[in-house]
Amino acid sequence: MVEPFAFMGNGSPKGFIDERTYTIAYTQVPNYVEVTKALAKPIIDDAGWQLIGYFSSITGKINQVVHLWYWDSQGDREERQMKAVTDPRWQLYQAANGHRVIDQQEPLPGAHDVLDRQIVTEKPKQRSLRPVDAATMVLWRKRRGGTIEV
Repeated sequence: MVEPFAFMGNGSPKGFIDERTYTIAYTQVPNYVEVTKALAKPIIDDAGWQLIGYFSSITGKINQVVHLWYWDSQGDREERQMKAVTDPRWQLYQAANGHRVIDQQEPLPGAHDVLDRQIVTEKPKQRSLRPVDAATMVLWRKRRGGTIEV
């Protein structure tokens, strides 16, 4: 599944892409995605999170969901994430979906070098990447061993 690209960043020199890979309990990916759309999406939209893409695969590791988010800066990320997780609706989302998540991962800084994107560090362990287009995301996902259902 590929969700539509809403935007491609604002050109901030401190902006970066945050990749999150969630491993979901066996057979629960469709339920996880539906609950996330229904309960989490309104919260993160209200908090101003900027979704680049939301992916799952039909081959390879089929019980994983990859989220790609754009943040203007680390401060922007911290502020918007705090706004979402302190929203009273967030606890309802966690109760409805948290049991499906087995593991959460964020690649180490520099892991996106495979796309030959420029990495600019703002702080240690912080990566700043220029935005990518949909075709590049397809290439990136294929290099990770998955296929994309469009």
